[in-house]
Amino acid sequence: MVIDTSVLIRYFTDDDPVKAEKFRDFLRTKHPFAIPDTVFSEVYWTLLTFYKLPKEQVIVALESMLGFPSVSCNYQLISLTITLVKRYNGLSFVDAYIASYSTLHNDAIVLSYDKGFSQIEGITRKEP
Repeated sequence: MVIDTSVLIRYFTDDDPVKAEKFRDFLRTKHPFAIPDTVFSEVYWTLLTFYKLPKEQVIVALESMLGFPSVSCNYQLISLTITLVKRYNGLSFVDAYIASYSTLHNDAIVLSYDKGFSQIEGITRKEP
């Protein structure tokens, strides 16, 4: 079973209390489920831009997703991505994900025109 962004947004915002409670009930069952990497990115972007939640609150939400009972996700990659988002001001979740992916795959070189990668310690940005 895979969880979609819409379920998590209801849960974190409680903008539909009935749907939020249904997901809380689901979590209590400890039924195994997966959260795809893209859902973390969507949750981050939606809470930050659409709901205008503070970055710190959004990060807490993402970290709590890693701790859901019976969750399966790309824990190491997402955890490192969250660490980079916290550490580097203005770094997007997607750029942090790319840098994390690069680091975890033993290739700290990112081919990009985006100069934001240059600020990340341990990453070398190169242009084509």
